[in-house]
Amino acid sequence: MGELSAIVTPLTYRELLGTKCGEPNMAVKTAFLADLKAAGAPDALMTEVTAEAERIEVAERDIPNEYVCTADLYETTEKNAAAAQKAWADLKNRKS
Repeated sequence: MGELSAIVTPLTYRELLGTKCGEPNMAVKTAFLADLKAAGAPDALMTEVTAEAERIEVAERDIPNEYVCTADLYETTEKNAAAAQKAWADLKNRKS
């Protein structure tokens, strides 16, 4: 799950920031999980990846929005999510 953890983690943080800060169209983690399932990931792997995302969501749930909705954090999560999406695209192409 190492490669997938490196993908789901930044996507989860990006989606959390979008949710907390009212940013539209930031469901990148949700889209990744749907894409992973559509790619034929086994149920056990889906459970593991989903649990990792939920662990992050629970850990970050109570952080006040004023600490999350900052330009620096927005830039960082955007950059990390873009790198994760590229890694996912590369992984899919490698598996094809």
